[in-house]
Amino acid sequence: MRHPVIEAVAQAGGLETGIFQLNTVELADLPRSFLIRNRQRVAVDFEKLFRRGDLSQNILMEPDDYIYF
Repeated sequence: MRHPVIEAVAQAGGLETGIFQLNTVELADLPRSFLIRNRQRVAVDFEKLFRRGDLSQNILMEPDDYIYF
């Protein structure tokens, strides 16, 4: 079954957060994150998707896709 990126990330436990100077911060490096499909990068802007809510970046994942944060 194919899932959009946001749903796949949610099923994997979401984006990791931590504490820095008494503030909760996101540990994922979204500007450098990427999705691999068939050994090639797929154009997904994770910063736009997760920080700006740009759902045009919420593509459907394919079997054997990998996301690297």
